[in-house]
Parts: sequence; C-alpha cells; structure tokens
Amino acid sequence: MGKPNWLFDDHFPDIGFPKTDFRAAEKELKQMRTNVIDNIFKDGDILGLLTLVQSVQFPMLVVSSIDDKYLDFNLFEECTDYFEPENNSNELFFTTLSRRLLTLYGEDWNRYLLTGQFFKKIKDTEKAKLFFNYPDALANYELIKSLGEEVEKEYWKKRPAWFSDNSPVILNFACDKFIESGRSIELPMITSSIFNKLQDDFGFRLLENIYSHLGEEGAMKALSEQGYWITEIFDKLRSINIETQRLANLEYLYLPLLHRQSSMEEKQLTLHKILGEDADFFIEIMGQLYKPASSEKQEEATEETQSKAQIAWDLLSSWRTPPG
Repeated sequence: MGKPNWLFDDHFPDIGFPKTDFRAAEKELKQMRTNVIDNIFKDGDILGLLTLVQSVQFPMLVVSSIDDKYLDFNLFEECTDYFEPENNSNELFFTTLSRRLLTLYGEDWNRYLLTGQFFKKIKDTEKAKLFFNYPDALANYELIKSLGEEVEKEYWKKRPAWFSDNSPVILNFACDKFIESGRSIELPMITSSIFNKLQDDFGFRLLENIYSHLGEEGAMKALSEQGYWITEIFDKLRSINIETQRLANLEYLYLPLLHRQSSMEEKQLTLHKILGEDADFFIEIMGQLYKPASSEKQEEATEETQSKAQIAWDLLSSWRTPPG
C-alpha cells in the first residue's frame, strides 16, 4: 500500500478488514499504526518520526501510536531538535506528546518540562501550547497562571473549546475565562446541555458578552452557527424566571435571531409579557413602526430605523396575548 501515511490521514481508514466486527477492526488498525512507529524507533530515526508527523492529516494519531516503552524525557529532548514554531502539524505533535508524558509521569513531567532549556528558550505563545491538552483541573490552571500573564492569556485564547471535567467548579471557572478571553461565541453549544451546573447569571453574562463582540470580523457568521443553542439558552433563562427586565432587554437585542430560529407565536417571549403590562414600552415599539401622522417632514429612513421597524413588526406580529 506504499507509504504508511494513509494510516494517519483518517481516524478510521479502510484497512481491508471485515467491517462486521468493529472492535476487531479497531484493534487491527491500532496494531498497524503501532508497527509503523515501532519500525521508526528500531531505526533510531527521530527525524523520520517528525517527517511522518509533517506529512499526515492527524499528527496526534502518530503520538497516540507510540508505545509507552519509547515515551520518556529523552525522547522529548530529541524531538525538540526538530521543533518548528508556527508549524501546525509540528505544534499538534508537541501538544499531544506533552499530554501523554503528563499521563505517564505526572508532576515529574511538569518539573522536567519547566526546568528544561527547551522550555526556557521558546516564546510564551509556544509554551502555552504545550498545555492545551492538559486535563481541566484547578491545579493545572494554577500551574499555567504561574508561568506568567502572556502564557495564561495565550492558553485561554487558543486552547480547545471543550472541557474534560464537567464539575460545576471547573465549568464555571473555565467558562468565565472563555468570556474574559473574547471567546464567548464558542460557548452556547458547549454550555446548553450543562446549564444547570453554571451560575444563575451565567446565561445573561454570556449573551451580553456575545452581543458586545458582534462588530468583530466573523462574529455574525459564528452567531448564525450558534443560533439554535442561543435560543436554547433563552429558553432556560425564561424557565428560571429571574431578572425579567434584563432578559427582556436581551430578547430585544437578539430578536432577529430568535425570529429566524423559531416561531415566536409558539414560544412567547418575556418581551410579549412586558408589552401587555408596560404602556410606555408599547408606545415606544409602535413609534418604531409608525411615524406620527402630524409629522411635517419625513426623514429619510436609515439602516438603524429600518432595523428597529423590522424588530417592532416581528415583535408585534408574534404577540398573541394583547392586554384586555
């Protein structure tokens, strides 16, 4: 089959093994990958290992296929001779290798890593990447913080957007860090299913932060991709029934998204309730939709006034419980 790269270009490549027995096929695939790596180590070809890493789609599969007997601090040192900053495949290799060494050696690995010459000479941004796959734990967060502001900042800015520990303490800490790091738009899908483990005001803070960043490049596309889970968060906030006015303010800001994602006639908003209770708010919404007949001069509609008029129309047309 030629070069073995294809074994690492897909999580489950076709190895010609009967697919009726998935576990047996998975075991065979693992053995095939291990054999490739064993042959590299038998030849003492560290450069060959890094060359393989550079030529495959999933460098982390190369690391996961290294037998434990080869994994020690000397291997890491040998590999650092081929460290390439800003090379994505190379970085993924070192990130995954660091995680495996932590699993095998625990705190001994941390001490070795932090006191070694390699760690001392690389940039803070590169240091942070060595911890991207560390387990979510307060002790690990403290370790990363101890390495300096730039390392911690880079860690929370770039680390994967998933959590290995679903305990409330970890989730609240990590989610707050994501918000502080400008990554709030990544959280709706992740947090929707664990909302009951988060602080009562988390949903409010998350939605407010997302909205404050909508002017940034790519934010509207990300908002659209997270739309379903954002509506789920609104549903959860309505169910806990706290800070009604704050929720209504957010519904108004997100009304175009809420209107696109679901039928507002079927899913009544907090705004609908306030429409029926607050005459001033009702008049304000009507004023956004209709200009006074006594107005002598018709001002040219701006993008903002058109947007407000559309929001007012969507809100009023979906209001099914008017007062009286």
